[in-house]
Amino acid sequence: MRMLVAALMILTATVQAGEPVGARERAAARARVEAMDWWQLCAETGKALRRGGATNSGRAWRELLLDRAAKAGQFQKIDVRPVRRGRLRVGMSECAVVAALGKPNRMNQTEGVEGRNDIWGYDRRSISIYVYFIDGAVTSWQE
Repeated sequence: MRMLVAALMILTATVQAGEPVGARERAAARARVEAMDWWQLCAETGKALRRGGATNSGRAWRELLLDRAAKAGQFQKIDVRPVRRGRLRVGMSECAVVAALGKPNRMNQTEGVEGRNDIWGYDRRSISIYVYFIDGAVTSWQE
């Protein structure tokens, strides 16, 4: 009886945390991922990567998010480690930057000879971070 109560408590906590646990829950989670807009998808992918997926349901949720972001051409496997650490790398996509740092406080976009140029500004405690993109890929950043 105690084991059943413990299992039900774990299942309830997992469902409340929004992690898929069975076939029905996986289908519902897949529908939630498909309904996400770009900002939500990227931010949720970052959260899932930082959580680490210690449970089967956590890993399933992370894989659903990564799969959708990769299919949309928004996330590369090489970006997983920097995102987990909240770091940037040259060539990183805009989605991976949102996953690593969150939504920017400021955005500026211009058209240049090289293509579309973006500058995203982040305010972090006592510093500001500026991320520079050309055609959606990080070219540099400064703190």
